[in-house]
Amino acid sequence: MKQIWKQTGRSRAGEWWLVLALLAVTSSLSQAQFSFFKSKGHAPEELRQAIPWGPGCMVFTPKGDCIVSCHQFFDPPPPWRVVILKKGSDQWEPYPTEGMNNGTLAPQLNLDAVLGLAIDADGVLWMLDNGRRNEVPPKVVAWDTVKNTFKKVVDLTAAVRSTSFLCNIVVDPNEPFLYISDPANGADAALIVVDLNTNLARRLFEGDYHVRPSQGVDLVVQGQPVEVRRPDGFTVRPLGGLNPIAIDPKGRWLFFGPMNGRNLYRIETKYLRDIAISPQEIVERIETYSIKPVTDSIAVDSRGTVYFADIGQNTIGYVSEDDKKKEYHLLVNPPDPRLLWPGGLFLDNNGMLNLFSKQLHLTPLYNGGKSSVVGPFPIFRIRPVSTGMFWK
Repeated sequence: MKQIWKQTGRSRAGEWWLVLALLAVTSSLSQAQFSFFKSKGHAPEELRQAIPWGPGCMVFTPKGDCIVSCHQFFDPPPPWRVVILKKGSDQWEPYPTEGMNNGTLAPQLNLDAVLGLAIDADGVLWMLDNGRRNEVPPKVVAWDTVKNTFKKVVDLTAAVRSTSFLCNIVVDPNEPFLYISDPANGADAALIVVDLNTNLARRLFEGDYHVRPSQGVDLVVQGQPVEVRRPDGFTVRPLGGLNPIAIDPKGRWLFFGPMNGRNLYRIETKYLRDIAISPQEIVERIETYSIKPVTDSIAVDSRGTVYFADIGQNTIGYVSEDDKKKEYHLLVNPPDPRLLWPGGLFLDNNGMLNLFSKQLHLTPLYNGGKSSVVGPFPIFRIRPVSTGMFWK
């Protein structure tokens, strides 16, 4: 287990197809208040304003603008890296600026391959750029959505490997820290912890079983195992390492697990922030929380209920903190055929659970080299678990 606290220096090498084959991506969804949903009830409600390009992640600004990262696996490639749908508008536009999206600015400002998005209580948008479209250094770009101004850039070069494919990002609500998931090639998956006071990044849990994929836990969508065709013609079933991560609203617990894994884990964030604790000692603080489905997106509400985008069953599942047995339940039951590779779980300020359908299994990488995606990509919201439930 290695520990890294550096700011610069990384070489990139390795087989790109292998990285893709062993990874899946993520999405996250943030606070919003949209009043124009198609239906009401306990089934997922569909937003009339769909996403025109394959989504990676999504957030909503404090004033209700919708911001989406465009996923790099879709073909034809989306024209922009990040787009915005301003509240009351029908037009999607590049965000934060057109120049940042078309590569005409300074390298540290150009957006190459943004997947993870997070927005904090002050309206600062944190964009996780994995750099794997054009093999440029990975970074986090922060933009103040309230003042519409650039905030900062965090270089992640020293904290990644040649196989890295940075996916999810969460912001600590109380401390100046970011937490980032890196599935890498599975065997070297890791959690990256960023101190925003120093811009130093620490790579933790690398290769530990808590972040490695589990053999035999296949990605199955619409009843079919998902496979990736290698350059030599052989097919492999992708096994994704650490991908879904979420932090509880109080900032005490970070929940995480490998995409292709059976268990969800958690750790108190105070241990992740303490550089005096050795990596092995931090690993020993990890707790097994519950079972989980194959997923790349999770969210945690104020009561401690954890929600899962259940890719294999076209549904949303959950585990309640009040349930001593921590049993897995379905929130959307029966499953909804509209939820084709659901993702983007986020609990908004009204307590509603938001998500989208992204059809990632129909992109060329996972679909024999051809795209069978049918856009646009709908956004949904669901009423979460009732606070009146009781568990034994």
